[in-house]
Formats: sequence, structure tokens, C-alpha cells
Amino acid sequence: MPPARLTDLNAARHLNRTFKQFTTHKTGRDDTARLATTLAHEIDCLKKHRCEVGSRTVNTAVNLLCRWDMPGSGVRLMKEEQVPPDHMTHSILIKSYAKMKDEKMVRKLMQDRIDSGLPPDITCHNALLMSLRPPCEDEMRAVLEEIKENGIQPNAVTAREALNHCRTLDTAKQLYTLNFKNLVTEEEFLRSALILCSRNGDSKAAEGILERMEGPPTLIRYNMLLNSYAVNGDVEECLCVLKKMKARLLERPSAVSYTTAIKACSIRVDNVEGSDIEATAIAETLFEEALNSRIVKNQHLYTKLMEVYGKTSGEPGKARKIELVTNLLIKSRLPISKPFTDWKRKALRRLEE
Repeated sequence: MPPARLTDLNAARHLNRTFKQFTTHKTGRDDTARLATTLAHEIDCLKKHRCEVGSRTVNTAVNLLCRWDMPGSGVRLMKEEQVPPDHMTHSILIKSYAKMKDEKMVRKLMQDRIDSGLPPDITCHNALLMSLRPPCEDEMRAVLEEIKENGIQPNAVTAREALNHCRTLDTAKQLYTLNFKNLVTEEEFLRSALILCSRNGDSKAAEGILERMEGPPTLIRYNMLLNSYAVNGDVEECLCVLKKMKARLLERPSAVSYTTAIKACSIRVDNVEGSDIEATAIAETLFEEALNSRIVKNQHLYTKLMEVYGKTSGEPGKARKIELVTNLLIKSRLPISKPFTDWKRKALRRLEE
């Protein structure tokens, strides 16, 4: 319960002290919804105790909501309390919507900022680049032109976000050489190039970039190489990469590694007719290996296996396997996502065919 008659500044400090502990770790969707409700209740308590709930308190609450990835609740709170965002909160809202890939809201907030007399800075434009869903090369070039027209100096973040939207490796090399060579190191460029090759399924180029990168190989780099094979449904090469990871890395393959390899099985079913039984067997083996290894699991691991079940024919015992995976996910206490539920429904329908 808050003390009575706090000033706006002290009320803001009270909110920050009360809820700061919840911003240092990830919470589930239900937990964040409860936190938002508790935060609203705490603001009502401040008002009942005749505390001053002004711009500082409301902006603090909005900042907290953005850290929980709930910027929409923050915007609604500002409207209810009739408090405009300050400079810092505006930036936090823009970054939060950029993380959610909500380009429309980022542009709206940038326009609100201009209307309030604050011209957008490089942080806003970087957030706009981040809000684009890659690859968006034309939109990326339009944002870079806007930065140039406004006389704003790009920085390393601008370079990394722009390179992420290139469609091909050649385009990325050209952009880096002409615009960003003085902003990011060659090693940083190679990291962006590896992400691009991973996304495009250019495994040969990804292998070459991995060899050029400095330092010992890392799990993140190998996961990107793994994905470059997975997007083409190349299951055999994915298994080879997993074998290399176990031999060369100090850390074990992660849940992301196994999920990516199972994704290759799912894509293989789409690409190769008659590969149902083999792809399903490999996906199940990978899933079992992931469960038995000492790694932090995620819900995507379960969803990808269910996706394989949803695409393959109804062989004997499949109904039992579907329920087993469902029960394992429930037992793990990980959130059950909509894609998992949708694929399970498709898998059960395949049994009736």
C-alpha cells in the first residue's frame, strides 16, 4: 500500500521500486497481463491516498509496460490520464513497437513527435528500420534517404539494421562498401552477412563466411549455418552440422539448434514427395535427443514436431504420439501457443483421412 500524499516525483519512484523487479526477467503472457492489472490497481491506490498522479508517475508506468512488451496498454493509460508522453517515454514507446515489428505505430509516434515540436533523431529512424520485416530493401533505402535529407548522421545501429534488410549478399557488400565501412567493422559486417545467408538458405556462402570470422566458432554462428540448410529442407546436412557442433563447441546444441533441424524435416515433407516416414522418424529422434539433453527447452521445439505430424500421413500409433507431445508440453509448463494448437488440430484431422 502506498504512503499518503506523495508528490508526483515520489509517486513515480514508488511505482518504479514496486515493479522494477519484474522487468529483469521474462514473464509469460498471462503473467504480464496480471502485472499490467496490478500496476493499474496501484495507480488507483495512489489516487485514493491523495497522491499526485501526474506526468512523472504516468510516464514511469508507461515505461514499465513497454519493458513488459505492452506498449498498447501504456498508450491507453496516457489517454485515460490525459498525460502526453515526455521525450524519454516517446523514445521507449517507439522502440517497443519497433521490437514488435509494428511499422504503422512507429511512424504514427514519429509523426506525433514532430507535431509536438521534437524532430525525429537517429534513434527514431533506427527503430523504424527495426520495425520493418526483413527483407524490405526498398523500404530500407527510403528510410536511409530520409535520414540523409534530414541531415542526420547514421550510426552503427543504422548500418546493422539496414544490412539486415538486403535481399542478396552482393547488395549487402555494396551497401557496406559505399555507406557503412566507417561505421561498422568487417567482423560486424560478416555477422550481418551470415544472418542474411542463413535467412536466404545460401549455405555455401554461410560456410565461407563462418571460416572468415575471427575467434572460435560459437553456438549462435552454427545455428545460423544450420538454418541456411534447414530452409532448403536439407536434413542430411543439418545432421552433419549438429554433429560438428557437438564435436567443436564447448557448449551443447541449444533448443534453437534442435528446433531448426526439426524445421528442416518439416520443409523436407513439403519439398520431397514420399518422405513422410523418414522425415517424421528423424524429427522424433531429434526431439527425443533434445528432451534428454540438459538444455533449456522452448515451446517452439514442441510446435515444430507437431507441425511435422500435421503434414504427414496418419501411420499407426500417431494419435498416441500427438497426445504424448501435448502432455510433455503441458508438463514443461511452457505456454501453449496458437501455432501448436493449430498444427495439432491438423494432425488429428489427418488421422481421419
